[in-house]
Amino acid sequence: MSVALRSGRPSPLGAWLGQLGMWAWIALSAIPFVFVLVTSIKPENAAISIPPSWSFSPTFSNFTAVWNGTGENPPFSQLLLHSVIITVAITAATTLIGTMAAYGLTLRKFRPGRFLSSWILSTYMFPSIVTIVPVFFLENRIHALGTYPGVILPEISFNLPIVVWLVRRGIQEIPLEVEEAALVDGAGRWRVLWKVVLPLAVPVVATGAILTAILTWNEFIFAVSLTNGSTETAPVAVLGFTGMYGTQWSQLSAASVLISAPMVILALIVRRRIVSGLTLGAVK
Repeated sequence: MSVALRSGRPSPLGAWLGQLGMWAWIALSAIPFVFVLVTSIKPENAAISIPPSWSFSPTFSNFTAVWNGTGENPPFSQLLLHSVIITVAITAATTLIGTMAAYGLTLRKFRPGRFLSSWILSTYMFPSIVTIVPVFFLENRIHALGTYPGVILPEISFNLPIVVWLVRRGIQEIPLEVEEAALVDGAGRWRVLWKVVLPLAVPVVATGAILTAILTWNEFIFAVSLTNGSTETAPVAVLGFTGMYGTQWSQLSAASVLISAPMVILALIVRRRIVSGLTLGAVK
């Protein structure tokens, strides 16, 4: 037992209890998602029954109605397209700008790099809702409300800190001798960044892009304030399923499943990339 403790390895019982606790936590966390998924295939009368009814005939008409649009609710296919356009644009721009900024902050000649890195990360703690009013009036003055740039530019500014922080930490783990060798061979800073540093920093750059995509896809505050019918995203449209006469729980759940599914699938596909990017440099 003493050898196991000194080596840092848990006992078989401890490992078993740890796995049991992890699976129990996963099961508890999955309960809300399972409930929403079940509600999405319920008829409306079964969805609003109290206590909840577990005996019903499954139907996919809720997904069809949400996808094609019903009443005042626009087709969800169009809303998801808006979300894709905004997410791709923000992810691409944030990753590009954040990578270049992160590399600049790691240069030895740039002495304020450490201070600026801490300051940039601290801005991520600033609540975005505080800026909504001035941003709204500014965009209203320049006629940018309801346009793609009107919602893309503010969201880029709020996603940049996490990308800069992640990529900077990853670049710092690259041996300095690699860059110096490229500089000695005559490569300029731009070429060092794109041909040497960036290929080695792919894990953290990809992690920053993935996290940006997830945060942007689920963003609500800017989307509900700065978009209109021509640029409205899927999370904002969920509000349309709640009115003065009640909530359409079945269709609301179906819309929630349609919104969550792309990011859940993305997270499952790239989960190893996210873990490797977040833990880069944690162990030396």
